[in-house]
Amino acid sequence: MKLSVSMDTDLAKRVMREARGSKLKTSTWIADVIREHFRQQEAKKLLDELDAKQGPVDRKLREGVRRQWPVD
Repeated sequence: MKLSVSMDTDLAKRVMREARGSKLKTSTWIADVIREHFRQQEAKKLLDELDAKQGPVDRKLREGVRRQWPVD
């Protein structure tokens, strides 16, 4: 399916630069980014549901995990 999307010039240039750097066609790169966005939304929804059922993860446990796997 083909879809036309409008965006401001600066964003379009950044998209094209990122796609070129990844060696993907621009449309493939955009589809990958959107797919990842939806994957993250679904993961957040599932985690929110789990928190609602089980309660939030203990703060000390979260801190320990963050020390082991720091975010870049």
